[in-house]
Amino acid sequence: MGAAAYNSRWDHTKERVVYTLTRALRGVLALAAAVIVPVVIAAAPASAASWQIIASPNSSGNDVLGAVTSFSPSSVWAVGQAYGSSGGTSSTLVERYNGSSWQIVPSPNATGGRQNSLNGIAGTSASDIWAVGYDLSSRAHTHPLTEHYNGSAWSVVAAPQVAQMDGLAGVASVSPTSVWAVGGGNTGTGVTPPLVEHYDGTAWSVVPT
Repeated sequence: MGAAAYNSRWDHTKERVVYTLTRALRGVLALAAAVIVPVVIAAAPASAASWQIIASPNSSGNDVLGAVTSFSPSSVWAVGQAYGSSGGTSSTLVERYNGSSWQIVPSPNATGGRQNSLNGIAGTSASDIWAVGYDLSSRAHTHPLTEHYNGSAWSVVAAPQVAQMDGLAGVASVSPTSVWAVGGGNTGTGVTPPLVEHYDGTAWSVVPT
Protein backbone atom coordinates (compact mmCIF):
# COMPACT_ATOMS: atom_id res chain seq x y z
CA MET A 1 0.00 0.00 0.00
CA GLY A 2 2.77 2.42 1.00
CA ALA A 3 4.91 1.23 -1.89
CA ALA A 4 2.13 1.88 -4.38
CA ALA A 5 1.73 5.45 -3.19
CA TYR A 6 5.47 5.89 -3.27
CA ASN A 7 5.82 4.59 -6.81
CA SER A 8 3.08 6.83 -8.09
CA ARG A 9 5.15 9.82 -7.07
CA TRP A 10 8.47 8.91 -8.73
CA ASP A 11 9.94 11.52 -11.04
CA HIS A 12 12.79 10.64 -13.41
CA THR A 13 15.53 11.43 -10.88
CA LYS A 14 14.03 9.32 -8.10
CA GLU A 15 13.55 6.48 -10.55
CA ARG A 16 17.31 6.52 -11.24
CA VAL A 17 18.12 6.46 -7.53
CA VAL A 18 15.72 3.63 -6.75
CA TYR A 19 16.86 1.64 -9.79
CA THR A 20 20.44 1.99 -8.56
CA LEU A 21 19.60 0.89 -5.02
CA THR A 22 17.48 -1.98 -6.29
CA ARG A 23 20.25 -3.39 -8.45
CA ALA A 24 22.83 -3.05 -5.70
CA LEU A 25 20.65 -4.58 -2.99
CA ARG A 26 18.49 -7.13 -4.80
CA GLY A 27 19.96 -10.00 -2.84
CA VAL A 28 19.74 -8.17 0.50
CA LEU A 29 16.11 -7.17 0.00
CA ALA A 30 15.14 -10.66 -1.15
CA LEU A 31 16.65 -12.12 2.00
CA ALA A 32 14.88 -9.51 4.15
CA ALA A 33 11.55 -10.34 2.53
CA ALA A 34 12.07 -14.04 3.17
CA VAL A 35 12.68 -13.36 6.85
CA ILE A 36 10.06 -10.68 7.49
CA VAL A 37 7.02 -12.06 5.67
CA PRO A 38 6.70 -15.28 7.67
CA VAL A 39 7.00 -13.32 10.94
CA VAL A 40 4.16 -11.00 9.95
CA ILE A 41 1.92 -13.84 8.84
CA ALA A 42 2.54 -15.81 12.01
CA ALA A 43 2.16 -12.85 14.34
CA ALA A 44 -1.10 -11.53 12.96
CA PRO A 45 -3.46 -14.28 14.21
CA ALA A 46 -1.96 -14.11 17.70
CA SER A 47 -2.29 -10.34 18.06
CA ALA A 48 -5.54 -9.56 16.25
CA ALA A 49 -8.35 -11.11 14.23
CA SER A 50 -7.45 -8.96 11.23
CA TRP A 51 -5.32 -6.04 10.09
CA GLN A 52 -6.78 -2.59 10.59
CA ILE A 53 -5.92 0.82 9.12
CA ILE A 54 -4.78 3.22 11.85
CA ALA A 55 -5.12 6.92 11.07
CA SER A 56 -1.82 8.78 10.74
CA PRO A 57 -1.14 12.47 10.16
CA ASN A 58 -0.44 13.71 6.62
CA SER A 59 1.76 16.80 6.78
CA SER A 60 1.82 17.77 3.11
CA GLY A 61 -1.08 15.87 1.60
CA ASN A 62 1.42 13.70 -0.29
CA ASP A 63 3.24 11.73 2.38
CA VAL A 64 4.57 8.18 2.31
CA LEU A 65 5.99 5.91 5.04
CA GLY A 66 8.46 3.26 3.98
CA ALA A 67 9.92 1.64 7.12
CA VAL A 68 8.90 0.90 10.71
CA THR A 69 10.42 -0.31 13.97
CA SER A 70 8.86 -1.06 17.35
CA PHE A 71 10.28 -0.96 20.87
CA SER A 72 7.00 -1.57 22.72
CA PRO A 73 3.25 -1.33 22.09
CA SER A 74 3.49 2.35 23.05
CA SER A 75 6.67 3.17 21.14
CA VAL A 76 6.45 2.50 17.42
CA TRP A 77 8.33 4.59 14.87
CA ALA A 78 7.91 5.00 11.11
CA VAL A 79 9.91 7.02 8.58
CA GLY A 80 9.42 8.17 5.03
CA GLN A 81 9.08 11.26 2.89
CA ALA A 82 6.76 14.28 2.70
CA TYR A 83 6.47 15.87 -0.74
CA GLY A 84 6.37 19.63 -1.12
CA SER A 85 3.54 21.46 -2.84
CA SER A 86 5.78 22.34 -5.78
CA GLY A 87 6.36 18.67 -6.60
CA GLY A 88 10.12 19.05 -6.93
CA THR A 89 10.99 19.05 -3.25
CA SER A 90 10.49 16.70 -0.34
CA SER A 91 11.31 16.54 3.36
CA THR A 92 12.10 13.76 5.80
CA LEU A 93 9.10 12.37 7.63
CA VAL A 94 9.15 10.70 11.06
CA GLU A 95 6.06 9.57 12.93
CA ARG A 96 5.66 7.94 16.34
CA TYR A 97 2.82 5.86 17.80
CA ASN A 98 2.36 6.31 21.56
CA GLY A 99 -0.10 3.49 22.09
CA SER A 100 -3.17 5.47 21.11
CA SER A 101 -2.33 7.67 18.12
CA TRP A 102 0.35 8.54 15.56
CA GLN A 103 2.10 11.91 15.75
CA ILE A 104 4.66 13.62 13.52
CA VAL A 105 8.03 14.11 15.20
CA PRO A 106 10.14 16.97 13.77
CA SER A 107 13.13 15.71 11.77
CA PRO A 108 15.84 17.71 9.97
CA ASN A 109 16.70 17.74 6.28
CA ALA A 110 20.18 17.73 4.77
CA THR A 111 21.66 21.15 4.11
CA GLY A 112 21.17 21.92 0.42
CA GLY A 113 19.02 18.88 -0.22
CA ARG A 114 16.05 19.55 -2.53
CA GLN A 115 14.64 16.10 -1.92
CA ASN A 116 15.09 14.24 1.36
CA SER A 117 13.93 10.70 2.09
CA LEU A 118 14.30 8.27 5.00
CA ASN A 119 14.14 4.63 3.88
CA GLY A 120 15.16 2.61 6.95
CA ILE A 121 14.94 2.83 10.75
CA ALA A 122 16.34 0.77 13.64
CA GLY A 123 17.59 1.26 17.17
CA THR A 124 18.63 -0.34 20.43
CA SER A 125 16.03 1.59 22.46
CA ALA A 126 13.52 4.43 22.17
CA SER A 127 16.35 6.83 23.02
CA ASP A 128 18.87 5.43 20.52
CA ILE A 129 17.33 5.28 17.05
CA TRP A 130 18.89 5.61 13.60
CA ALA A 131 17.16 6.47 10.33
CA VAL A 132 18.86 6.35 6.94
CA GLY A 133 18.06 7.41 3.39
CA TYR A 134 19.31 9.94 0.89
CA ASP A 135 19.14 13.58 -0.09
CA LEU A 136 19.24 14.89 -3.62
CA SER A 137 21.03 18.20 -4.16
CA SER A 138 20.90 18.26 -7.95
CA ARG A 139 19.59 16.07 -10.74
CA ALA A 140 22.80 14.04 -10.85
CA HIS A 141 23.95 14.10 -7.22
CA THR A 142 22.49 12.25 -4.25
CA HIS A 143 24.11 11.76 -0.87
CA PRO A 144 23.72 9.28 2.01
CA LEU A 145 21.53 10.69 4.79
CA THR A 146 21.80 9.38 8.35
CA GLU A 147 19.87 10.77 11.31
CA HIS A 148 19.95 9.89 15.02
CA TYR A 149 17.34 10.26 17.77
CA ASN A 150 18.71 10.61 21.32
CA GLY A 151 15.42 10.46 23.18
CA SER A 152 14.54 14.12 22.72
CA ALA A 153 15.40 15.21 19.16
CA TRP A 154 16.55 14.03 15.74
CA SER A 155 19.81 15.31 14.25
CA VAL A 156 21.73 14.75 11.03
CA VAL A 157 24.99 12.81 11.42
CA ALA A 158 27.48 13.13 8.57
CA ALA A 159 28.04 10.01 6.47
CA PRO A 160 30.73 9.51 3.79
CA GLN A 161 29.95 9.40 0.10
CA VAL A 162 31.67 7.16 -2.46
CA ALA A 163 29.88 7.54 -5.78
CA GLN A 164 28.24 10.42 -7.59
CA MET A 165 24.78 9.19 -6.61
CA ASP A 166 24.76 7.43 -3.23
CA GLY A 167 21.85 6.50 -1.01
CA LEU A 168 21.06 4.21 1.92
CA ALA A 169 18.14 1.78 1.91
CA GLY A 170 18.29 -0.01 5.25
CA VAL A 171 19.88 0.04 8.71
CA ALA A 172 20.49 -2.40 11.59
CA SER A 173 21.57 -1.40 15.07
CA VAL A 174 23.57 -3.99 17.01
CA SER A 175 24.55 -1.64 19.85
CA PRO A 176 25.11 2.09 20.38
CA THR A 177 28.64 1.57 19.06
CA SER A 178 27.84 -0.77 16.17
CA VAL A 179 25.31 0.34 13.58
CA TRP A 180 25.24 -0.89 9.97
CA ALA A 181 23.65 0.75 6.94
CA VAL A 182 23.40 -0.54 3.37
CA GLY A 183 22.56 1.07 0.07
CA GLY A 184 23.99 1.67 -3.36
CA GLY A 185 25.29 4.25 -5.75
CA ASN A 186 25.94 5.23 -9.33
CA THR A 187 29.29 6.45 -10.53
CA GLY A 188 27.77 8.31 -13.46
CA THR A 189 29.40 5.89 -15.89
CA GLY A 190 26.88 3.08 -15.58
CA VAL A 191 28.61 1.35 -12.65
CA THR A 192 26.31 0.72 -9.66
CA PRO A 193 28.41 -0.42 -6.68
CA PRO A 194 26.86 -1.50 -3.37
CA LEU A 195 27.43 0.75 -0.37
CA VAL A 196 27.98 -0.48 3.20
CA GLU A 197 28.67 1.91 6.06
CA HIS A 198 29.36 1.33 9.77
CA TYR A 199 28.95 3.60 12.80
CA ASP A 200 31.35 2.89 15.65
CA GLY A 201 29.83 5.21 18.24
CA THR A 202 31.77 8.20 16.96
CA ALA A 203 31.52 8.40 13.17
CA TRP A 204 30.30 6.63 10.04
CA SER A 205 32.83 5.00 7.71
CA VAL A 206 32.61 3.07 4.46
CA VAL A 207 33.22 -0.69 4.71
CA PRO A 208 34.68 -2.17 1.49
CA THR A 209 32.53 -4.80 -0.23
